Formats: sequence, C-alpha cells, structure tokens
Amino acid sequence: MSDLSKKGRGIYQDPGEIDPSLWSELQSKNVSEVCAHASVRYDEIQGCYQVPFLHQTYGCYPESRLIECIGDDGSKRLSFQFYLVLLTYLLRAQPIGLTGRMVTGSEIKGGDFFFRGPHALFTRPLEKRFGHDAETFLEVGLRLGGGETDFGDVSFRLWPLP
Repeated sequence: MSDLSKKGRGIYQDPGEIDPSLWSELQSKNVSEVCAHASVRYDEIQGCYQVPFLHQTYGCYPESRLIECIGDDGSKRLSFQFYLVLLTYLLRAQPIGLTGRMVTGSEIKGGDFFFRGPHALFTRPLEKRFGHDAETFLEVGLRLGGGETDFGDVSFRLWPLP
C-alpha cells in the first residue's frame, strides 16, 4: 500500500496508485495476443512482458504489479506516469500499421482541452538542459534511436515503444 501521508507528495506520483483494474485486466489477457498486438516478448520463467522503451528493456510483471528496467541494479525509481504508459500500451496496442503522419494534440478529439494545465507537455526540463545547445539535443535524440526531421532549428522523431 502506498504511503500518501508524506509531506509534499501529490496524488498520481507513486506507481502504487495505479488503478488495480489495469493490472487485473493485463493478468486476464491472453499473453500471446498481448505480445502480438504490442510487439513485445514474454519471459515465461520470469513471468514478465519484455517491453523495449528508448533503447532499454523493461520487465512488466503483472502478478507482482511491478515494472523495472531489466539489467538495472534496481536503484532507478520509475514514475507513476511511466507505469501508466507501459500498462496502457500493453493493454491497448493494436496490430495495425502506423501511417507515419505526425498528429498534434489539437487534432485529437478533445485534445485542445486535454493538453492544457496539468496535462500540458512537460518540456521545461528539456528547455533548461538543451535550450541553447541544439547540437547536443540532436545528438541525444539520435542516440535514443530518433531520426532527424526538418522541423524548427533542430528536431528528431522518436519511436519510444515498438
């Protein structure tokens, strides 16, 4: 159980706050179907989905309701948002091809409203780190598997999930 009494902690920060129904839904899914839809592998011995994400592989363990970086020493604490992204991906991925067309938030139904306030894209840390260093920004993007694009001063496209 999550301890939400700690001073300064808001809701939706602790992965323990993930809706238990998401874990239950993943446990009830056919493993082969999840793997086919999400283009991931399942490790029968470990009981985990192996999910590639930005050049690292994460193990998603439905029975223990845990996600961890495979090969990591366990010191990296994953966020509520990261758990939510990986779980939602495993549950909702469909075996359909991508068109390659970029879509803005305003093109998604309700996106103009949704991507404001608490759901605004959290770009401040990127701006702080790379705001005046376009070369390093591009270098890091390419190292993460991105492909250079022709938008703005420098840009790249990432495919974080399969």
